[in-house]
Amino acid sequence: GFFFVFFFFFFFFFFFFFVFFFFFFFFFFFFFFFFFFFFFFFFFFFFFFFFFFVCLLFFILNFYLPFFFFFKFLFLPRP
Repeated sequence: GFFFVFFFFFFFFFFFFFVFFFFFFFFFFFFFFFFFFFFFFFFFFFFFFFFFFVCLLFFILNFYLPFFFFFKFLFLPRP
């Protein structure tokens, strides 16, 4: 009886531990993969949009700044 109870508890503990570890590792790896993928995706898109925005900003400034300075110097009050 004692050996049967010990074996039953050992089997139950091992089964519970195995199921817990399996679910824990499954959810952990799934969450880690999802988080890594989301972070990489977000970082890539953020970098891409930031680069695009900076290029667009420099292009706009390079395109419109001479006109802006021209109009500013045109409408400056003369001494």
